[in-house]
Amino acid sequence: MAPNRPTPHRLIWAHAGPEPHLDDMLTDPIVHLVLKRDGLTRDDVVAVMRQARLRIGLRELRAVA
Repeated sequence: MAPNRPTPHRLIWAHAGPEPHLDDMLTDPIVHLVLKRDGLTRDDVVAVMRQARLRIGLRELRAVA
């Protein structure tokens, strides 16, 4: 097989699938452990996501104007 051609295994990961909802991710026990290790809380993550959504929205508004 040519080195630049993707193998069937690599094709599986070529496109993103559906992403879980943030609330679902934040109820995962593993996510809780990682947040605790990093000194973060669920509220910290929610606040950052809220800020990112606002920035993305403002950027899209500016692009249309």
